[in-house]
Amino acid sequence: MSASSAVPHNPLGWDDAFLAKYDTIVFDCDGVIWRGNHFLPGMVETLKKLVSLGKTVVYCSNNSTKSRKDFVDKFASAGVPVARSHVYSSSSTIASLLLATPGFDAAAHKVFTIGFTGLREELRERGIQVVDSNDVAPPSLGMAGLSAAAPDPAVRAVVVGLDPSMTYTKAAYATILLLERDCLFFRDEPRPHVPWRAADPSRRWQLRRYGRRRCVARAHGRGQALTGHVRSHRSGPRRCTDAHAHGGRSA
Repeated sequence: MSASSAVPHNPLGWDDAFLAKYDTIVFDCDGVIWRGNHFLPGMVETLKKLVSLGKTVVYCSNNSTKSRKDFVDKFASAGVPVARSHVYSSSSTIASLLLATPGFDAAAHKVFTIGFTGLREELRERGIQVVDSNDVAPPSLGMAGLSAAAPDPAVRAVVVGLDPSMTYTKAAYATILLLERDCLFFRDEPRPHVPWRAADPSRRWQLRRYGRRRCVARAHGRGQALTGHVRSHRSGPRRCTDAHAHGGRSA
């Protein structure tokens, strides 16, 4: 169950009778435990209290910009002990899905990635070889470079996460891999908005992403594995229930 939706707004008001009903409590992170780099009022004390009571606290996030180590370090900065195995994120889910996919061999295959450093770090920490789009598909590559591109034959999958520096060359290079190499395709949550500025907590500005990841998804015209909040073009909205065991697929 989600603690953020099942209990009073002030989590410090949870009484002993309520807490005694549950051994495990699951929290979302962004907007529930913290906003940006700042923990929300009362949350650090709440998490420490739950740990002191021997509760298993699990953290889920559809934020692919961070590795699980990043999450653990952020909690540690506030004095909250968190095991890496208790963090489930888009990045870790993609890594798990890759490793569980028949035909993908982490020792022999590589993954072309578009996204933040945290995504690449999580894949590498799980023993997955990463080809960084910033290195092989920079804006300077141009049309001539794309036409002459000879992608590494070891690349077996394309992973697309949030990338504020998304470019045509990155999307085109990924599409070449998907169309010509028949690579596997994984992307994180395709929400149309991302936080842009939140210096004033009372104002949440949003910046719309026009086609940043969907341009790749639509270019090759076949199915993809989605992580985080997932939406099937046929069946409407749904959510992954086990971040490390399930991935939504849309065709």
